Amino acid sequence: MTRPDIARMIRVDQAGEFGATRIYAGQLAVLGDRGPHAAEIAGMAEQEAGHRAK
Repeated sequence: MTRPDIARMIRVDQAGEFGATRIYAGQLAVLGDRGPHAAEIAGMAEQEAGHRAK
C-alpha cells in the first residue's frame, strides 16, 4: 500500500467520523436526555469523537 492510498483512507475515515458526530449531535439536540435511546446515542457519539481525535 502506498502513502497516497493510506492518506486517502484516513481522509475518508475522518470524514465518516465527522459525519457521525454531527448526526449524533443532531439527534441529541432533538431528543435531549429524555428519549429512550439518548444514553446509547450519547455513548456512540463519545466513541466516534474518540475515533476522530485519533
